[in-house]
Amino acid sequence: INVAWSPEGGSLAVGSSIGGASSKDDTAKDYISIIDVREHKIKKHKFPFEVNEFSFSPNSRHMILTTELGTVEVYKFIVGGNLKHVRSIQAHTDNCYTLDIDPTGQFMAVGSKDSLVSLWETDDLICLRSVGDHSTPVRTVS
Repeated sequence: INVAWSPEGGSLAVGSSIGGASSKDDTAKDYISIIDVREHKIKKHKFPFEVNEFSFSPNSRHMILTTELGTVEVYKFIVGGNLKHVRSIQAHTDNCYTLDIDPTGQFMAVGSKDSLVSLWETDDLICLRSVGDHSTPVRTVS
């Protein structure tokens, strides 16, 4: 569904849909595989919600996900492809479809099914502004 390179170039994240619940794990909906391109190792992470898009932070220390729940999920990215949940933000009232982080790492834009784009300050994850000039869901930002 999605791919994202870590800015330092050593990891590639690949998102995929589970495609139906299994008897082993009936709560998993999507997963992200982190590929260590230097060591040729893969670490899979399952999520109990739909992951719509994800991005590494500019310093490669975090991975940020948008979800079907209207949340933005922040994970600490640990060497070896491990993720540790840091924070969950209720960013929108409906599906958060897309996100992008500016090249300086200071701001993040999130687009949603509720037809809004929210602009966030990344240090404290404070919403600075919401832009509501759209009449349809926002499916991509850049």
